[in-house]
Amino acid sequence: MKYADINALFTAKVAEYLGKGYVINSTSMAGHQGEIAKVDLRNDHEIIRIVFATVYKNFRDGVAVTVGRYTNERYLQPMEFRRSDTIWTNDMEVIENREFWQMQKNYRGVDFFVEGDAGIEAIEKHEKRCEQRYFVQHPQRDFTGVERKMVSAVKRHLNKSSFKVANIKRVWKQWDKDQSRYLYKIQTLKHTIVLG
Repeated sequence: MKYADINALFTAKVAEYLGKGYVINSTSMAGHQGEIAKVDLRNDHEIIRIVFATVYKNFRDGVAVTVGRYTNERYLQPMEFRRSDTIWTNDMEVIENREFWQMQKNYRGVDFFVEGDAGIEAIEKHEKRCEQRYFVQHPQRDFTGVERKMVSAVKRHLNKSSFKVANIKRVWKQWDKDQSRYLYKIQTLKHTIVLG
């Protein structure tokens, strides 16, 4: 689903309530609470707020269309010119909520969203595939039996005059994305040393 489709869904939800006889409640829409857009509609018994907002979950970006209700007598006063009531979105009774999660959020210009839990699952599946591709291209390699050769590098790095081979636990080579090259890593009993 594209962003324009979600915007059309928001518009259709507003039109649905206008078709039921609700009118726009202009006195409560002045405040901005971080949403993309909101429309307040009212009849004699309640105020309906339809919110189009950004949502986040587990470092994922998405948008949501939420419909909520207010029945508090304070907000149902007759509308008057120059009267403004702030109605907090988090205080409404949620009637309906639809969340859409953006695919490939790291790429600009990607305009594709998947709804609900299926969206989160699709993002996680994509991330796992990217991670697997990364490790296939740049596998981590362990080196055993080279500890004796690494002692002089460890002594130089730690600025020590003596160092025992028995203090080296592991030596491996790992790809560094930032530097776009392999780095050798040596794990001692107290430190992890990175050699370029």
